[in-house]
Amino acid sequence: MFPGLGPLETERSALHKLQGVRAMVSAEALVDGKVLKVDEWEILFRYYGLSGLVILNLSEAVAPHVDAGTVSVRIN
Repeated sequence: MFPGLGPLETERSALHKLQGVRAMVSAEALVDGKVLKVDEWEILFRYYGLSGLVILNLSEAVAPHVDAGTVSVRIN
């Protein structure tokens, strides 16, 4: 069983500088370079990574792959 909706932690420590910034974005959830889901909504940058409605919507698609593949988010 995998969590359905949740924030995504990132490896990039520089994101903490954007803590609290919100923006309307188009985002893609990718696993091993393959796009699994695309959504447009609000993103919220947190000290640990990414959150906001767009990330919560994308997290459902990538949750089963977090331990097995390379998960990434492309933000436009």
